[in-house]
Amino acid sequence: MSEMGLTPIQARLLDYLEERLKMQKVGPSYEEMRVYLGLSSRSSVWRIVGCLAERGHIRRLDGRARSIELISHDRVPGSFICPHCGHIAGSARCRDAATALAKLLSHATELQARAA
Repeated sequence: MSEMGLTPIQARLLDYLEERLKMQKVGPSYEEMRVYLGLSSRSSVWRIVGCLAERGHIRRLDGRARSIELISHDRVPGSFICPHCGHIAGSARCRDAATALAKLLSHATELQARAA
């Protein structure tokens, strides 16, 4: 895993998405990502994109084609992305800070339990 907690293929796809969105302002299709990564199926790409979204690097906008949005990396390490609005939990842009904070605390409790 890289310093951002990504596997090499996840980091490669994130770099590709950053460059593609910077140059063309529209995200690539899953087929284009599959070809770029040299994978045999789009479902593999879907899984990798899901991991990037789960880790807070990107956001998929439901119901729209080519709708991947990058999330800024300049957030505090260990901060939590609100699952309801996609912003940093507790930030001024987070629409549901109370729910996000509860989820963050639950996650922290789980991590402490695993460590014990």
